[in-house]
Amino acid sequence: MLRLLSIVRSSPAEWLRFVRAYLWLFRAKRLMGRARGNQWLFGEHGPKNGSDVRRDAGDEDRALIKKRVAAISRASRYPVEWAYCLQRSLALSEWLAKDGIFTEVRYGVRKRSGSFDAHAWVVHDEKIINDSVRHVSTFAQLRSLDDYGAGSRGQIQNALITSRTESESEGNPA
Repeated sequence: MLRLLSIVRSSPAEWLRFVRAYLWLFRAKRLMGRARGNQWLFGEHGPKNGSDVRRDAGDEDRALIKKRVAAISRASRYPVEWAYCLQRSLALSEWLAKDGIFTEVRYGVRKRSGSFDAHAWVVHDEKIINDSVRHVSTFAQLRSLDDYGAGSRGQIQNALITSRTESESEGNPA
C-alpha cells in the first residue's frame, strides 16, 4: 500500500520516468524472448556511434543515472515483482545508451547450498550502479567476451546457439 501511495504522490516528471521505465522493461523482455538462443547476451549496450560517447560522468550524468535506476527499480516491483536482474539490467543499459551514457551489463554466478544462482548488474565508469557491492561480491563474475580475444565473440555465440539447437532437437531444453 505504501508503494502505491508513493507512486500516486509522485511528480509529473517521476510519473513520466515510471512509464518510460515500464516501456524499457517490456522492450528488454521482448528482446530476451525474441532472440534465438543466447543472442541477447551479445548485444551492444552503448552508444551506436563513437561521437555520442561521454567519457567522464559529470554531475548531470550521475543525476540522470540515479533517477533512471530508481525508475527501473520501482517499475520492476509494481504492482508485484515481475522483472528480475537481467531484464532490469538490459533495460537500464539500453535506456542510458539512448542518451550516450555507455554502460556494461556484467554477469556472475554462485553455488550456494547446492543451488546454482546467476545474477546481472550494470557498471558505469567501473562502478556498480543498480546493485550493491556487497550483493554483487557474492557472485563470481564471468569474463567478458572481449577477454577471449579477437574473433571469439562469433565463435562463442555460434557455440551457444549450436548447443541450444542440438539440445532442442534432442527434446531437452537448454
